[in-house]
Amino acid sequence: MSLPGIPEAFSLYKKPLYVIPYRPDLAEGLRKKLEKAIRDFEEDQDNVENYIWLGRQLAYNGRYREGIAVYTMGLEKYPENAELYRHRAHRFLTLRLFDHAVTDSMQSIRYMMEAPDKIEYSGLPGHENYEIYSLYTNTYYHLGLTYYALGEYEKAETTFQSLIDVALQIEPEDSFRKERLAAFQK
Repeated sequence: MSLPGIPEAFSLYKKPLYVIPYRPDLAEGLRKKLEKAIRDFEEDQDNVENYIWLGRQLAYNGRYREGIAVYTMGLEKYPENAELYRHRAHRFLTLRLFDHAVTDSMQSIRYMMEAPDKIEYSGLPGHENYEIYSLYTNTYYHLGLTYYALGEYEKAETTFQSLIDVALQIEPEDSFRKERLAAFQK
């Protein structure tokens, strides 16, 4: 299969990585969610959630660099927002820009400790009501993964332990999360 266009990222082996097209039914749902996120953003750029949601929708559509640009615009307006740093760090990780991912993850941790944890719902079509992740767990998970990719295994282990510590403090509100947490604790 030959994919046209410019690679979105490069693997650790320097091979180009392209966005793989979704099945038509999924692609349509993603396109509609992105269009709505764009409309919401254009109507209200004073709402930090619109920056986060637009960046997420761009990423779900394989437009990672554009998502990073939206998070960067949001950080210019909200420079102490942990969620914007967390999501931008995730996209830097996706693009294998590990140093940037570490920097943004550390900024997210710095600012997230000043507020209560927040559930992050899935943004994928058909999964909107899944609430199995949180700002804290996602931040630690992606930072640990970044350290692992960098070969900094002790830092990865410490970070993953922080993830476990945070996850064990979350009170599951539904049976799915209770089952996941019980399996995780075994």
